[in-house]
Amino acid sequence: MLQLPPSKAEGNVIVCDRAITAWRETSATNANTTPSQGRLQNPSTPTKSSEPQVEQAVTPPWPENPPGKPTESPPSAESTVRDRLGYSSISDSNAFVGSAKSVGMPDSDNIAEYLANVAPAWHKYWVLISGLPSPAAVDGLIDIFFSEINWLYGIIEPFYFKRAFREWRVFTAATADSPRIESISPSLRSFPALLAQLLAITMMYLPPGAKIEGLPTIKYLDLSQRYSEIGVDLVRLLGHQGTTTVTVQHDLMRAAWLKNRGHGAEAWHALSKAIRKGQELGLHRHSRTVRQPTGESFWHDEWKKKLWIVLYVWDSNMSLLLGRPRLINASDCEDNLPIDCEFPENSQEMSSPAPRGFGSLNDKIPSSVCLSLFMYNLSHKIHEMRGAGADKPGFHDYATIQRFQSEILSMLEQLPLTIRSPNPDKSWDLQFPIIPRQREKIHTAAYCVLMALHRPHIGRHVESRETVLKAGLAILESQQRFFDSITRVHYAFFGNAFFSVDAIIVLSTTVEIFPWGDVNLLQQLVLATQTALGRLCIIEPQNEMARAAINIVRSCHHTVKEAYGRSMQMNLAPPSMDQDFPLLHDESHYDFSFPTPVSNQGTSSGVYDMAAAAVDQAVFERSAMLVAEAGFADFDDSYWMGYRQMIANDATDGLDKETGR
Repeated sequence: MLQLPPSKAEGNVIVCDRAITAWRETSATNANTTPSQGRLQNPSTPTKSSEPQVEQAVTPPWPENPPGKPTESPPSAESTVRDRLGYSSISDSNAFVGSAKSVGMPDSDNIAEYLANVAPAWHKYWVLISGLPSPAAVDGLIDIFFSEINWLYGIIEPFYFKRAFREWRVFTAATADSPRIESISPSLRSFPALLAQLLAITMMYLPPGAKIEGLPTIKYLDLSQRYSEIGVDLVRLLGHQGTTTVTVQHDLMRAAWLKNRGHGAEAWHALSKAIRKGQELGLHRHSRTVRQPTGESFWHDEWKKKLWIVLYVWDSNMSLLLGRPRLINASDCEDNLPIDCEFPENSQEMSSPAPRGFGSLNDKIPSSVCLSLFMYNLSHKIHEMRGAGADKPGFHDYATIQRFQSEILSMLEQLPLTIRSPNPDKSWDLQFPIIPRQREKIHTAAYCVLMALHRPHIGRHVESRETVLKAGLAILESQQRFFDSITRVHYAFFGNAFFSVDAIIVLSTTVEIFPWGDVNLLQQLVLATQTALGRLCIIEPQNEMARAAINIVRSCHHTVKEAYGRSMQMNLAPPSMDQDFPLLHDESHYDFSFPTPVSNQGTSSGVYDMAAAAVDQAVFERSAMLVAEAGFADFDDSYWMGYRQMIANDATDGLDKETGR
């Protein structure tokens, strides 16, 4: 039935009423359930009559009929508000049903009475929530998130999320005499915002062609953006009084979503909001309780410690890798680290005595907290480096730089055998796929810090050039092993592109400016950059950062090949290795096998065709701009070209000062 779009004032009432009255049918049946079935269907596998469920998907909370079209016929007098407004009456057609009861709205057309009883702010609150998908789709997406995606971020603790989800469903299924929305806890009011970000991120990771029962038939990336914006609007609506650990998680998830979209500046601002809220809640300090917490209170404190680690790690790493100011002053924080053990899965496990932490380097299976603790210690090192100015061009105390390098390598050596390199214990890799992924995330993170530490000093110190090249190679090899350990579902992760692109730009600029005589190392760089380019081409359909950086990576690979060709022609002998750098010299732990280099015209299995690798250098130079001028707006082509130009400028400035020019 075609309808005229409502006026703005009428639309607010109509949309809110549509959002509320359509939630009544499935609330009772869903109130005591938790997500258990993630129906991620293979695009090539037929589904059981999924079409009707797609057609029954939630009607968006905005008019869809073209303006100026009359309705076919007026509704009957005995129609309900829901029917007259055209909102779906089908069971499971919206994320949360029964909310009319929880806000006390009568099942009638008495809109005036309803408006008198419900604050205007809550109109928008329920309207926003009405934009979320059906319960079946929500359950499926939640299950996919916790089984496939949550390990990438470690932001959400499944126990607390699922408990809040049950409480929210019970609340929305409550009877009319139950407490209204204003009387429930701020955390529970904020929960739909966190849910929206979880759904948004999960939608980003769905491979092209995948199907989830109950989702509207529009592009998943468009749905992802819609859900993420719903979360932002909900948090904005709740305002300062809605500051809880739930909104901290929401802002972190929003930052993760923005990073995946390549919006670096916006991600940094979202992180800033999360950090300020976390500090306001005191996450950076010890708990001031008089008694030692036990049972559930103990585990809740442990969870808050883990949440603060995420904030601390993201802040320090974004500051170092993106050149951003630090948002956290380390001197304001108290070391309040969680125990290195797994989090309980249910309330019964929480009542048991406090667990023993991870006590031996030879213990077989590290906990999921192990990665967080390593990253926290590495972030401490970043704060020390930045505080000393060691990551800035012109830093004169090179012994300090070498000390930081030695300390970072020592941190790697002290890891448990299962996640230590070189020569890790891989006996548990098949049984626990998370272990090789953790191992490579740690390996990549450590060598990214080493590369960032030495990059500003390549113009003045040969040792820094060697370290940058070998660290960049270690990153590319680690990223290949990480890629081998994941599935297609994970291709959208920003790190799959960012760390490789960063390393390729740094090492290609280094060999372009400073001739390098180690032919063997250059050959490895050629093959590693070529394989990385092929990797980016594979993930490009799902990874926006890979799409944005693919041309600059082609140019950088061409630069490395030219440096290798010049070195071969000059037939220079490899220089002696004076520096003790065992983790980079020892390649026995690498599973990466280097094929024979191919020409520009040829291809081989698993190697990208490089016929179009060369990029017009004049075009590149005209387009390049300094990163400072670009303002870190996005990880687009101009950002990466500006980053490349900045490295070149720092290197040549250092070389000029060294030679006295």
